[in-house]
Amino acid sequence: MTIALFSDLVLQFAIYSFLGWVCEVIYCSIPAKKLVQRGFLAGPYCPIYGFGAISLLLILYPLTQMKMSLPFIFIASVIITSALEYFTSWLMEKFFNMRWWDYSEHRFNLNGRICLLNSTLFGVLGIALLYLVQPIVLKLIYSVSLTTRIAISALFIAVMLVDLITTLNSVYKLDAKLKEIQQTLLNLRKYDERFTWYDKKDTETSLFHFKTIAKEFNDENINSLVKKLNKLLRKDRSGRRLLKSFSKLKSSTLQENIEIVKQTFSEEKNKVSKKLNKKIKKQNKEEEETNVKTKTKEISFADGLNFYKLFWVFFLASFIGVIVEMLFCLVKNGYIESRQGMIYGPFNQVYGLGAVLMLLCLHKLEEKGDRWVFLGSAVIGGVFEAVCSLIQEYVFGSVSWDYSKLSFGLLGNRTNLLYMFFWGVLGVIFIKEIYPRLSRFVERIPNKQGVFLSWVLVIFLSLNILISAVAVYRWSERDQGIEAANSIETYLDEKYPDEFMSIIYPNMQFKHNEEPSQ
Repeated sequence: MTIALFSDLVLQFAIYSFLGWVCEVIYCSIPAKKLVQRGFLAGPYCPIYGFGAISLLLILYPLTQMKMSLPFIFIASVIITSALEYFTSWLMEKFFNMRWWDYSEHRFNLNGRICLLNSTLFGVLGIALLYLVQPIVLKLIYSVSLTTRIAISALFIAVMLVDLITTLNSVYKLDAKLKEIQQTLLNLRKYDERFTWYDKKDTETSLFHFKTIAKEFNDENINSLVKKLNKLLRKDRSGRRLLKSFSKLKSSTLQENIEIVKQTFSEEKNKVSKKLNKKIKKQNKEEEETNVKTKTKEISFADGLNFYKLFWVFFLASFIGVIVEMLFCLVKNGYIESRQGMIYGPFNQVYGLGAVLMLLCLHKLEEKGDRWVFLGSAVIGGVFEAVCSLIQEYVFGSVSWDYSKLSFGLLGNRTNLLYMFFWGVLGVIFIKEIYPRLSRFVERIPNKQGVFLSWVLVIFLSLNILISAVAVYRWSERDQGIEAANSIETYLDEKYPDEFMSIIYPNMQFKHNEEPSQ
């Protein structure tokens, strides 16, 4: 199987992630006799199934074409999927200090991370995937146009990225909540000798009982601790979703607190508990309105304008710029057209570099007023656009935009006064509106996961840019009639032919027979 486009790979990943989510929901809902929402992320997809399916397709699909025996394919599917599940369990536990699933109660399990029953089921699913499902999926994908596939894959990446960051933030908050509950309970347990109050099987009633007793003694310290714990145990939608999706979630140090939080999330509360909850809320209302808490804010991995913040600005601007320009093309021309700057994925480094450059040059002008930001953005945007065009023409012998047909062309028609105006408006919107929200969005990512994810994306984008540059350079040579001189160039000709490159870069024109305009 040759996957010609990154977008097709993304679509296959999305489809199998969704199908895996459906299987998980059915598999867990039947014994529970109720609908059980599954998945680490909030959306209807389980990425581990997507990665598992892609792994099987890349490794085993070629073997099926070689008529490899069915038992061999089954065993190989079991090994590959089990290894992926084990590694994912280990990695998530290292990241979050929590074990998200545990097969310790199943026979023939390995450290509770994998078990024979599930591995066998994965083997069966692998056979079904390779021999039955994949042909249908490919037929479905190729039934739509390439530009539509690119647009859908870009949208899926955007949704999944937002979902991932939001979920990571929810996990971080859940972990912080569990630690605060632990510390608050430890402080309250100091009063065990004075009061008999705590029943871990019924936290709400215990708290209400303890608070009633404490008020008789008029102890402000006790009231403050109870109020804090009661606030921590309030229902939180994100934490509730994760705990419901992973009913066997375990923590080596905070397990009792997880069980306490689960009690407050239970949907089968009796009427007494609900009444107690209303009383607690009523008693705490005035106190919470007057209680102002100051918390020491942990310094984010992307604090200020450090490397990580600038990289995420580059990454998100590269992505958002492509989406916006594709929509602009749809409105203007009536069809979707690729605006990628990289071969793999809806990313354009020109938008990313432009956003970083504007941020570095203009963030200090924000206090001087919008007109200065507008003028600075117009000049920087126009000059940057012209420089990028000039470099592209000198290095690759091609241009991707030309304003010669418009009035007020500047710098050899590499930029235009009208588009400089657009750059100015875009700069004001970016500095005033987009960047503050983008900055807060990035800083919500937990530090450990944020650093790891940043370097994964750095490596991916670096390789993506390198491959794209080499492929375009070889395309330029082919346009000049230069034959492949070695195995690498032959591979590039086969992997990235002219037809493929024309789809990715529909507006690129070669000007080998012309002198680069100054």
